[in-house]
Formats: sequence, C-alpha cells, structure tokens
Amino acid sequence: MFKKKLCTVLLTLFLMTAAIGTTDAASVVSLGSWNLGDSFDLVYGTENSTKYTYDEMQNLYLNNYYNVQCTEMDIENSNLLYQQYSLEFDKINNNIINIKKLIDQNKDVVENQQQLADLIIQKAVLYVNKETSIFTYNNSSVYRNIQRTSQLSEFRDNLFKTKLIYEKSLVQKNMAEYARLQANSKEINKSKDMAFQSDIDLYNADYDYYISQQELHTQQVNTNMENLLSSCGMDTARAVTISVPVAPIRAIPIKKFIDAEKSFYLNDYKSMQMGERIRILDGKVSILKEYYKDSSNEIKLAVNEKKQAELEARRWLVQRKALLQNYYSDYKSKYYEVDIKEKKANALYQKYIILLNKYNYKLATELSLKEAEVNYKIATQEAWDSLCGYVEALGKIEKAISGNIE
Repeated sequence: MFKKKLCTVLLTLFLMTAAIGTTDAASVVSLGSWNLGDSFDLVYGTENSTKYTYDEMQNLYLNNYYNVQCTEMDIENSNLLYQQYSLEFDKINNNIINIKKLIDQNKDVVENQQQLADLIIQKAVLYVNKETSIFTYNNSSVYRNIQRTSQLSEFRDNLFKTKLIYEKSLVQKNMAEYARLQANSKEINKSKDMAFQSDIDLYNADYDYYISQQELHTQQVNTNMENLLSSCGMDTARAVTISVPVAPIRAIPIKKFIDAEKSFYLNDYKSMQMGERIRILDGKVSILKEYYKDSSNEIKLAVNEKKQAELEARRWLVQRKALLQNYYSDYKSKYYEVDIKEKKANALYQKYIILLNKYNYKLATELSLKEAEVNYKIATQEAWDSLCGYVEALGKIEKAISGNIE
C-alpha cells in the first residue's frame, strides 16, 4: 500500500447491511444486503475533527462573502449603470432641446441639423444601454433565486462527486490486491514450470498501475475537500467531518414534466430578457424617428435589429421546450437507474458473501473470492456513479424551475 501525502481523507459509509455473525465451527457471514444507505461521511484531516451537518456546511457555502457578494454586486452594478446612463441620457436630451431652439431661430441651420442628427443617434444608443442595464436590478428577486439555486446545486454536486472519486479509489485498491494475488498465483505456477516470468511481470505492472490510480483518486479527493473548505470560508488546514444525507434526496418524488414546464415558463429569465430587448429596440426606433424618416438607413437598420430580436425570441420559445424535455428525460432516466444499479450491487454483494462463506470452509479459492469482491466493489462504484448522475440531473431541473437553463 502507499502512504498518503497531504491530508489523509477518509470517507465512512453508513450502510444498511446486516450484521456479520460467526459460529464456533467456522466463520459464517450472514447474507444480508447492500444499499446506498441513509448518509455518508466525508472526513478530512486526521486529528480533532469538527463535525458538521450538511445544512451547516451548506449555509457556510451560501453565506460565503464571494458567493453572496457576487450576486449583490451584479444587482448593485445594474442600478449604478442605470444611474450613469440616465445622467448621460438627460444631458443628451438637454442638448437636443437647445439645438432645436437654435434651429427654430434659423441659426447655423445646416450645422445644427447635422449636430441634431448625431445627438439623436447618441440618444438612441444611450436609451438602449440605460434600459438594458436596469434589467437585473428590476428582476433582482428572480436573479437572486437563480443564483442561489445554482449555488445549492453546485455545492451538492461537489460533495457527491467527491464521494464518487473515493469509491473509485476503493475499486483501484481492490484491483491492485487482485493483481497481486494473480502474480502470486503465477509465481507458484512458475515453480511448477506452468507459467513464465512475463506472466508475473504483467500482473506486477497491473498492480503498480492500480496503485498509481488509487493515489491519483486520493489526491483528487484531498483537492476537492480543500476547495470545498475554501469555498465555505474555512481554514483548509483544519480537520472536518461532513455528514451528507442520501435518503432525503432519494425520497424526493419524481417531478412531473408539466409542473417543471409551468414553473420554468413562469420564471424563464432568458425569455424575460428577450421580451425586454424587443421593447427597448422598439423605443430605439421611436427615438430615431424624432429626426430620421422611415426610408432612412438609420430607421431601416433599427427596424431590422428589432425584427431579429423578435425572431430570436420566437426561436427560443421553440427551443426551450426541447431543451427542458432533454433535461427531464435525463433526469427521469437517472431517477430509475439508481434503484437498478443498487439492486445489481446488492446481488454481487450477496454473491461475494456466499463465496466468502465457501472460502471460510475451504470450498473456494482466495483468487475467486477476491474476484467476487472486485466485481462487487465495481458495482457499488457504479451505483454511486448513478446516484451522482441523478443528483446532477436533479440540479438541472431545479435550476430550470428557478428560470435558468444553461
């Protein structure tokens, strides 16, 4: 085995498995069952570990200065930009009023007419900037909810992905042990002239590879945990234990597509932006018409821009249902996949226990037992992979319901 560098990361599963019993005659393990359990622990560091619940860590993550301030700064900046553009817009308006007075007085008419034309263009541009800039501020409640939902999903995904990486490290550990047993078996066969040195070297190479993969996954777990603590505003040198619930997530009833669709359409942030852009471009056309004729290039270009915005909005109305349907299909598929993968892992777990009992009675070889254990561990990794995929798919649906499809 290898020595872990950096901080040692241990993850403990609360598995709902039957107790292991023994008899005086031989070691007999009750068949029991395997499942994903009610929760799992992420343990980072080795000494004086502080225990945190999922909700406690989630609150630390959400209330971290960076996460909170980025959202609030976006909203504040939206308001500040609006104030800036409003001042510039008012200034342009005053200049236009003054120029029109000079034109009415027949003073430098040609020069003032050209200046008026330029000012109208500037006014139209500033109007677009002004009205566009205030959108986030005017829809701050929806924007906050979208950002919060996205952050919640990101936090949850990170925890489950870290758990999955740890499960991968366990598989690599078992694969390494299996390769070592195979190498030992070939050593015995070689002594009987039934194997070659190359056979032994092959399994030794496999062993080295699996160990390196285990080290890689362990390093990834360490890095993920460090990033998690940092994103929660915590000292990365401290030892923590985070209890992550599994049962509550799996207990969430599958969402109906029609309900998700209604919520998404109600909060569709992109659709709101597009509708607002059409209104703004319509205002731009009206401003340009204060000076330019309908036949002018300026009006034609502005009208064309508005038509493109309307077309883009109509296209989005068609696309968004297809996007949501794809998200929902993936979500629904993964919802049911978790149970299937869990049952597969349980079947291979029971097969492993049966072989373990046979091995204890010397009715099975150590190699066949280890092979069964490897298959069982691979199946458990697949089950966690499936759950991780479901959690991610659930997050996408939750974000869509909040009004955001990425």
